[in-house]
Amino acid sequence: TNPYFRDTNILVGLDFYHTTSELTTYKLQKNGASLRLGKPLTILNYSKLVMGYSLYSKKYDILSGQEDYATDTLIEYDEIGWQNTSSVSITVSRDTRDNVFFPTTGSNFTVYNEIAGGPLQGDFSYYKQIAQASWYTKTFWKLVLRTKWRFGYVEDYNNSIVPPDERFYLGGVGTDSVRGYADRSIGPVDENGNVTGGYRSIIFSSEYAAPLAGDQIVGLLFFDAGDSYNKLEEFNLWEFKSGAGA
Repeated sequence: TNPYFRDTNILVGLDFYHTTSELTTYKLQKNGASLRLGKPLTILNYSKLVMGYSLYSKKYDILSGQEDYATDTLIEYDEIGWQNTSSVSITVSRDTRDNVFFPTTGSNFTVYNEIAGGPLQGDFSYYKQIAQASWYTKTFWKLVLRTKWRFGYVEDYNNSIVPPDERFYLGGVGTDSVRGYADRSIGPVDENGNVTGGYRSIIFSSEYAAPLAGDQIVGLLFFDAGDSYNKLEEFNLWEFKSGAGA
């Protein structure tokens, strides 16, 4: 990625990749490429617009010994083999943080929109939106209060089904983290008790952080809460999974 292509304010990025991920009941392989173009938005300070196109093939393989726990959709994908995804995305963001590694003031807002299939061809047709807002407030000494809200939405169209890896699985650490729970352990479950991933997700996180060694090693107290659903009307704040710790 070059954020200042040919000494302009135009961002240009190109990816080529082969990835393999081993999940609860299946292994997922991906081969593909993506292109990104972006530029600052002059109507709003500290903001930018990034557009992208991705084309990749992926293959689902049910793990040995997990055949009895696989969903009908996963069994079908395992039999089909390689399938293609073609998608475009638009990301609008505004970042006023004073430091990328350990922000003490400012905020970071991001709205990601993606549409796959349909007129773009490919074997999967879905649209996906993710919105995240984070705030940073310095209190006293170097202690900082950090708050984050994250909302996810995905839906299929054109008589398709949202593929398992595009759904929302909460828990563990990372993008969809709810600390105190195992990775990918929060969400709707099937008749075998397996987490199938939700079409909707909501996450709230609050941290009280202090730098221990510059801005590279940080100590913090945290509280996370969130859940994943298939329909928005299933949302229930009092049933959120929550975790707290240091």
